[in-house]
Amino acid sequence: MRNVLLVVSLVLGSIILLSCGEKAPEDKLVGMWEAPGMGRVEFKADGTVEIENETDPATWELVAGEPHILRMIEGDDPEDAEELDLIFRTNNEITLSEEGATIVLKRVVE
Repeated sequence: MRNVLLVVSLVLGSIILLSCGEKAPEDKLVGMWEAPGMGRVEFKADGTVEIENETDPATWELVAGEPHILRMIEGDDPEDAEELDLIFRTNNEITLSEEGATIVLKRVVE
């Protein structure tokens, strides 16, 4: 009985430790990303986004789900939001999809 309790305690402890290490999707998205041939985009922790060669201010937010929905809002009008399916392929690679078109972004590590 004592051995069973020990094994159960070890398994539960491992599960708890592993689940604590996972970042929230918003935290995983923050940073600089690049799409080959298309330029860079930086998702900032304050909800703003900077797109290379774009001057209009933009914001972003994630809607939970599988896949996640990335809402990109240019300017001040939420009605102009663009919604993209977002899938985390790895911590350093994501896909954004909309109406059959898919872009693969890779994290810029400098």
